[in-house]
Amino acid sequence: MRLSAQRETFGFDYSQVGAQLAKHWDFSTVFCDAIEQQLDPLSYEQPSKAAILIRLSVFASFAWGAKLPPAMIVARFPAALTDYIALNKEGLVDEFAQMIEEGEELGRLMSS
Repeated sequence: MRLSAQRETFGFDYSQVGAQLAKHWDFSTVFCDAIEQQLDPLSYEQPSKAAILIRLSVFASFAWGAKLPPAMIVARFPAALTDYIALNKEGLVDEFAQMIEEGEELGRLMSS
């Protein structure tokens, strides 16, 4: 909805603005492509692997915000994205669990 409103109102969206800023600031092609393609990387002729990682990170963030457990998040990663980058899911559940634990601990330390 937000994306549609941006495109309808302005004729562009935040990923396009971000990509143009990155190009203006002479960021590497890897960064520029990742920013530009982040919303739908597989729709590009040469998908950016960095954009796919951004998309998976956004997916994981929303899933974690919905209180899904790490095993369910990893199991529900979009297959087209994980297949394209040949993501090895082995050990990811444990990594997620550890990151979550460390993040929660950091949150506790910051609030005390």
